[in-house]
Amino acid sequence: MPTMSPKRMSSKGARTSQRQGASADGTQAPGKAPERTSISEPEAVHSAAQDVVSHALVHDAQIYAERFGVELDEALDRLMFQEPAGKLGHQLEVNEADTFADLWIQHEAESRIIVMFTREGEETIVPYIAGGMLEDIVEVASAEATLEYLAIAQANANDIVTGLRFRLASGMNVFENQVELYNVDKTNLEAALKGKR
Repeated sequence: MPTMSPKRMSSKGARTSQRQGASADGTQAPGKAPERTSISEPEAVHSAAQDVVSHALVHDAQIYAERFGVELDEALDRLMFQEPAGKLGHQLEVNEADTFADLWIQHEAESRIIVMFTREGEETIVPYIAGGMLEDIVEVASAEATLEYLAIAQANANDIVTGLRFRLASGMNVFENQVELYNVDKTNLEAALKGKR
């Protein structure tokens, strides 16, 4: 999500004052002393920062609504789930490494957070979402390999192709629960294959 730095406010903040009970000659009449209210600098900066974030969120929601064909309110709701979904993924990666396979957000046709485990996913996820904002939109799916295993497999694949005469890139396909290799050097790959014939 794009972010912007809040504009710097005056160190004095905003101040207003009011004189009460002043006489015609300008002297202070008996009664209450003039009241002053002030907004401290941290409060003013925090308010400005919230305005900027809100504007950025609405802008992102407008783009999301156009892309996925939903109303603006629905787009805003969906974007609000992204940060807690990221935190959930981090917690599971740290605490459930033995079974956690990955997490991803489904945007079409229905917005869901898909969480994959190699076993006992339905039971594992409960303490992390029970009573929270993600409880009704999390869907558990099965996978064969854990995220930790895929990371090791990707590192091993990178080591294997390092000595080749052509370059391959690797990536982790969370949807298919597998590591994939991509050819980024077509010319040298073709030359290497011809040399083996």
